[in-house]
Amino acid sequence: MLSGHRVDNFSIGTARAEDVDEIWAIIRTSFRGSHSPYIATGQSGYRSYLEEMLHDENESNRRIVVAKESGRVAAFADVTLNTASPNFLSRIAVAPLYRGRGLATRLMKEIQREIGTTSQWELDVLHSNSSAHRMYRALGFRTTSTKKWIGRLIPANDALDPETNSVHSAADQAYQRYGFTRVEIQDRLASIAGTAVRCHDPGDFLDNGFLAKVRDGFPRVDRAFIISDARDSRVPILPDMFEIARSDRMIGTF
Repeated sequence: MLSGHRVDNFSIGTARAEDVDEIWAIIRTSFRGSHSPYIATGQSGYRSYLEEMLHDENESNRRIVVAKESGRVAAFADVTLNTASPNFLSRIAVAPLYRGRGLATRLMKEIQREIGTTSQWELDVLHSNSSAHRMYRALGFRTTSTKKWIGRLIPANDALDPETNSVHSAADQAYQRYGFTRVEIQDRLASIAGTAVRCHDPGDFLDNGFLAKVRDGFPRVDRAFIISDARDSRVPILPDMFEIARSDRMIGTF
């Protein structure tokens, strides 16, 4: 996909491993906020993950596409191309020097032109990111749902289970290398980034025993969060909880 061609003054093509430092610099300037400590791109090890992903890009349907000017990465889009479901835009960002020139819009249109389909795209964008909302609406996207990110501190657990701790800490090299991972604990899935664990079920988020087991395996983790529909009443904001952010799921067709 996108072996490299020119649009105006920009060369657009699939990213290579040598682009990783410039892409990482754009990520660090573009995706900062109260939600950053809770996600993969908020972890310092994401650069290593990105570099390895670019080496293995032909083995999956995920691509990072870059727009370059004079060999310098001006913008990138992280996309997943699907056949049985909408394509997904994980993130798109423009380096500060190139903002305000419509480059993100041109990059997305070029990706769509190259893959040659009119399939739908989905994406998540922070509710507070008004400039991104304007761009996506101009491209024909519409909001289908709003999510709330709710966090809580995990109660202190002084009696760590050494067996659980050794099993998870030794086996999970991804967390050690990148600062984020997915793991099954008590047959329940948890996504961990930095010092936070994302629960995928309200019951897990409210279960102190389960959260204690997570902390047994990952002693750095001191907080939990869940992303749920803003209308979902199963996760009320109780006194020991806090709202981290809100995000919108959008869908559209170029």
